[in-house]
Amino acid sequence: MTRSLKTWLLPGSSPERRFAAVALNLGLLLLAVAGLVLLAPASDWSDPILIAALAGISAVAYAAEARLKRGERVFFGATLIAAMVTVAVAGPLPAILVWAVPDLIARYVLRVESKLSPGFVANLGSFALAALVGAEMLALGGSPSGPAVGPSLFAAGVAMWAANFAVARLAFAPFYQGYRPVALIRDEFFDLAPAVLGMLVVGVAAAVGVEAFGVWALAALALVIVVPQVALERIAAGQAAGRLARADAMRLYTAAIADVLDVPREQRRELACAAELVHAAEDPITSRGLDWREADVSRVAFLALHAGERWAGDGWPAGLPAESIPRGSRILAVADAWAAMTASGTPELPQSEAMLALAAQSGLAFDPEIVDAATRVVGDEEGFAREPGFQPQLHRLPVPRRLRRDALPAMLPRLINS
Repeated sequence: MTRSLKTWLLPGSSPERRFAAVALNLGLLLLAVAGLVLLAPASDWSDPILIAALAGISAVAYAAEARLKRGERVFFGATLIAAMVTVAVAGPLPAILVWAVPDLIARYVLRVESKLSPGFVANLGSFALAALVGAEMLALGGSPSGPAVGPSLFAAGVAMWAANFAVARLAFAPFYQGYRPVALIRDEFFDLAPAVLGMLVVGVAAAVGVEAFGVWALAALALVIVVPQVALERIAAGQAAGRLARADAMRLYTAAIADVLDVPREQRRELACAAELVHAAEDPITSRGLDWREADVSRVAFLALHAGERWAGDGWPAGLPAESIPRGSRILAVADAWAAMTASGTPELPQSEAMLALAAQSGLAFDPEIVDAATRVVGDEEGFAREPGFQPQLHRLPVPRRLRRDALPAMLPRLINS
């Protein structure tokens, strides 16, 4: 039995379920093709350079692995945007071609996928149906030109995304990959919605730019596709904490914990300076970029002095108990202990093991709230970090804190591990 034929079988399933899976898979493709023949507006092939450029962008998205899901190769995000722009400037048939480029490369050039598999059929059906839906949405909007096309094109993009997901994932993955529909909708639709909607806005801008500047407007779209993937790879391939000196690791962990706790900016600056005092550098004014001229030196010294206190009240120098210890000092204490387990010259534990050690001292040596914050730092990033002793990075990202701490921890594992 050939490999392609085996992919159509469902091991352990009843004949009825196998028939339903194949019928649904092929039926949706045939429905989409019929819709294109009967309902689709005419496509415009008069600018092959523009269509080729959009196909090239789709190929770039594949090369950069800008995929927003796992499992069989069903491309959302960047390739969706290229297809949406193609629908706007050339019509549904060129859009299907552009959207199919990554699959064609994977199956017929690189040969890393079966040439004729249920996944390929699901992809083609989803591309065809989504392109038809997008074209019809634009037609309903009156097909305006210039910036006026923005709202209807964005709505068309959302409809294309939903149709693509419904056919390529919701009607396919439960049969062939064992996913539960509810989990698919939650994990691959709603959780990824902010990223996809943001990409749709970029696509609308690109489509408007094409009318004004021609094919050159697509250069910005290509950059938007490639740059985020490069950034994702950099985040995933972050260096190990074991490469840091203990003082640098402590300062890194202090900043990460403060970010989780939403410590005000001025107090974060104080904590960074206090961390320098706990493990002093040769030149604390300039060696790590801290500007002590803006710091309240007495406050900084006070925080550093009490970093040796213990939650149970048996620490140094004053034996202050629990919340009598300055909150900043409690953060420094956890960050210092964390660094003592993971930095260069220490046991260099994986972050998960370091969290277990901190948890064992929660309520004894350390404030439970601060330990929980450190645990969240690790929990937010271990899903996508490739190094078990990774350096936390989310707190460094120049994005709104709500996105950084709430949305990205859920999105990044799927974006990076797709």
